[in-house]
Amino acid sequence: MSAARKWSSAQLRAIEERGKNLLVAAAAGSGKTSVLVERIIRRILQGETDVDRLLVVTFTKAAAAEMRERIEAALAQEIDKGAASPRLERQMALLSNASISTLHAFCQEVIRRNFAAIDLDPKFRLVNDQEKILLQQEVLEEVFEKKYEEAQDGFLSFVADYGTERGDEALYAMVLRLYAFSCSQPFPLLWLDSLAERFELSDDRQLLKTSWAKPVLAKVSFVLEGSLATLERLIEKSASLGYETCHAALEADEQILKDLLAALAEGDWEKLRQAFSSYSHARMSFPRGMDEDEKEAAKRLFTLPRDRLKQDLKRLKEKYFHSTEAEILDDLRALSSVAHVIVDLVKTFAAAFQAAKRERGIVDFNDLEHFALAVLRDDAAPAGELRPSTQALALREKYEEVMVDEYQDTNGVQEAILSLIVREDNLFTVGDVKQSIYRFRLADPQLFLKKHREYPTLGKMYARIDLSENYRSRAGVLAAVNWLFSQVVTPEAMELLYDDDAALHFAALYPADVENCLAGATELHIIDSDAAPPEEAETIAAQIPAATDGDAETSEVGEEEEELKGFALEAAFIAQRVRALMESGALVAEKDGYRPLHWRDIVILLRAARGKADILLETLRDADIPSYAELDAGYFQATEVRVLLRARCHRQRAARCAACGSALLADRRHDRP
Repeated sequence: MSAARKWSSAQLRAIEERGKNLLVAAAAGSGKTSVLVERIIRRILQGETDVDRLLVVTFTKAAAAEMRERIEAALAQEIDKGAASPRLERQMALLSNASISTLHAFCQEVIRRNFAAIDLDPKFRLVNDQEKILLQQEVLEEVFEKKYEEAQDGFLSFVADYGTERGDEALYAMVLRLYAFSCSQPFPLLWLDSLAERFELSDDRQLLKTSWAKPVLAKVSFVLEGSLATLERLIEKSASLGYETCHAALEADEQILKDLLAALAEGDWEKLRQAFSSYSHARMSFPRGMDEDEKEAAKRLFTLPRDRLKQDLKRLKEKYFHSTEAEILDDLRALSSVAHVIVDLVKTFAAAFQAAKRERGIVDFNDLEHFALAVLRDDAAPAGELRPSTQALALREKYEEVMVDEYQDTNGVQEAILSLIVREDNLFTVGDVKQSIYRFRLADPQLFLKKHREYPTLGKMYARIDLSENYRSRAGVLAAVNWLFSQVVTPEAMELLYDDDAALHFAALYPADVENCLAGATELHIIDSDAAPPEEAETIAAQIPAATDGDAETSEVGEEEEELKGFALEAAFIAQRVRALMESGALVAEKDGYRPLHWRDIVILLRAARGKADILLETLRDADIPSYAELDAGYFQATEVRVLLRARCHRQRAARCAACGSALLADRRHDRP
């Protein structure tokens, strides 16, 4: 037990609260892992439970290993203090078999103990990514081949409308995407059927009552509200400068937005469409007598943001309000047959892919989840209902508490698995929706947000604890993050209010500030890479020391500098800033004080590495900056492999087209009198 550590009141509550379901909303750097470990340790040391009667689910194997190591170290520490007892020694022995793992490892354990219940070969193995991709490709080709042979009108129309002359790759991708989404649901087939049913609209159905209206209206409202806020600032600025004609045009734009918002509030699609179809912008001009520099400044200040606003409205109009309500509803009904074809394709592929995996004795991560769910769900329960099986009830009895780390990255089927093994008062979840980065892997942060909203209102059996103190970053970093997040993290944009509970509060212990210690405000450098003139690019790049022996002629460097644009310009600036930091004598904090900045202390984060990491890496190395980047794109992303796969698809497509053409010609000859 970490008796010497001083815990905050919120941390202490998360450690000590018992007898209820808890959601710990733990911000970055708030010590959530330490809190989770301390909660486990105290439960063990206080004799509340044995370590093997806790289910601790982590997101990665590394996190599970770290958790196990921390618990082992804490138990060893207690034993070293002279607190040795048969019970503590027993906990050390039980730790090796304790249920501290990823959810997939837990699912695998459930399956291996119950493989007979789901008719699975006990010698199954986990398929690797490359083998899975090849098998999916093979199964897809077989499924499409059979569909081409059947030559049903619905399928052929689907291929004609959504396929390309280059092959069926786009259709394959469509099937695989929908299949992947279905696998993240507890009942994939029911979910797929529900998608097709959305297009089955009665004649009296109103567009605003369909499932598509709500997200569209939310998007329209978001754009209009944001545009109105921008206009209000422009109007205030134009008034302060005395630009009367400019001010009048902006006020007219403001009225357009207010009229559109009023039409939106009425809840009548046709009125909203008419409002978007009837507005027109007034001409904006500036006072006479301005010189060219003043005109350019005024254009940047007023014309450019106004043009962006006008483009935003135009895009809304063209995307959502190009047709009448009746026309849109007719279009949706016309898509019903296509939706059913797509769903049928996905279901056919899913069945064929599952059969192929069973034949080979392999499973993937989706299978681990769904097989575990099949074991834990009573198969006598009605379709779509989660009712615990005998095995699930046994696990409920076994586990005194179910603890889930990184809960914001859970998906629907994982939530269903957990719901079958938890009791009414023993679920402990930890996460931070602001750190949810796995939607591309079909994580559903709405599960976290739902508990975040509801737990404080559900009574004494539920509680939400906010850990908002940050023990990692300097105050300047937190101030910048809080300011930025307070602007963009709103219920409308991010489904979360960035209030004081969600904000990061400085609590880190740093040595006293000294000269060059990198404390203070966060820097923000804005590079308009598309508009930067050549001389600006040259100025930035000229400050980067070249990786030469010092005798290189600057004219040769200058010729390359003038060509810098786009991300290359940004990369050049990053290299310049890194060089400047290293040459400034900057100091970084350690536990006992400060030391000089090293190259390895600097990390450069990119939203996406593809297409940028190579440029940045080359720029840094040209500036004699030692650097490294992870650039593994995967075997099937290699150009040579993609070319071969595409060529194979071309040949198959040509063969199918020839076969279909022969069949059509034969039909026409048969129909001749």
